[in-house]
Amino acid sequence: MTVYSLSGADGIVCPLFVNRGGTPSLEEARRHGFPTMPDTPFYSQTAPRTGFRALEGSPAEIFAGTGTAVALGNFDGVHVGHAELLRRTAEYARESGLVPVVRTFSSDCKTDRLTSDSERLELFAHYGIKYAVIDDFEKLRIMPAAVYVRSLLVRDMNCRMAVCGFNHHFGHGAVGTSETLSALMLTSGGRAHVVQPIFRGGMPISSTRVRAALSDCDTKLTIELLGRPYSAAFEVIHGRQIGRTIGLPTINQIFPANRHMPGNGVYAGLCEVVPGVYRPSVINIGRRPTVGGDDSVVCETHILDWSGDLYGHSPRVFFMRYLRPEEKFDSLESLKNRIALDIAAVRAMEL
Repeated sequence: MTVYSLSGADGIVCPLFVNRGGTPSLEEARRHGFPTMPDTPFYSQTAPRTGFRALEGSPAEIFAGTGTAVALGNFDGVHVGHAELLRRTAEYARESGLVPVVRTFSSDCKTDRLTSDSERLELFAHYGIKYAVIDDFEKLRIMPAAVYVRSLLVRDMNCRMAVCGFNHHFGHGAVGTSETLSALMLTSGGRAHVVQPIFRGGMPISSTRVRAALSDCDTKLTIELLGRPYSAAFEVIHGRQIGRTIGLPTINQIFPANRHMPGNGVYAGLCEVVPGVYRPSVINIGRRPTVGGDDSVVCETHILDWSGDLYGHSPRVFFMRYLRPEEKFDSLESLKNRIALDIAAVRAMEL
């Protein structure tokens, strides 16, 4: 278990939030098919500054003398439903003089994940959370639900308000439900609040739906579910540099095996070339059939109107709009001509 403080003095600029010099108007948002809900990370006018500090000691020592409002869940992807839960937690804490905290599990060892632990921490901070307690799932999965609430939440975290989603399960055998949590908190002198589902397209928002939208190359739905474009930041590696031979250099990044990838194809996107600087880009996810690619899937990004060396760096790329499937062309010249059309399409979108 690790306890993180999300509000240190030595902050870093959060790379998840796009800042284009101002908040787009609702008309512009609708024209590009982006969500128009207020207070989403993508439409924050300025990027928050968040310091991550791993705190030594047990939660009982850290939260002694101060009550907490604790958000519970996995929070993979930190989608719009999660955001509502986090905002409610921060709001209850502010109104009641409590400290807003998240208690969750590490995602870095899981498969098919949407966000890393560090990305989740940045998003927690954006929604007003001050601390995050990250547990080892294997150590807690056999703990009875009543012991979890009375010992880990009430005793160790001085929890006065527990907040969870409508479908939250916990404890040995996952027998604990939101109703169980409410009853146990009440008998322990606290309260629980259950956040009801948020619907998009007639169905509740969930991490499973986000994964499906990504696999289907449905960027519009992905943005609606996440409240922001899907993005990823991995180290730039050396490729075959074929793009340079046709005047279209790319940066190459590989998704880790445990990270969920968007479906293969060509996307209009943004690339954060240096902190706070975003350039329109054409992004290809696929096996590069024209140049004799193997079975490995690579994320290749051609950054418009920019040149520089990003080897060894991990620039974040944002998947804004799906353009077309990956294709195999008869020649490099045909590939170059097709990419020229993709570039023209990206320029017309004014990303």
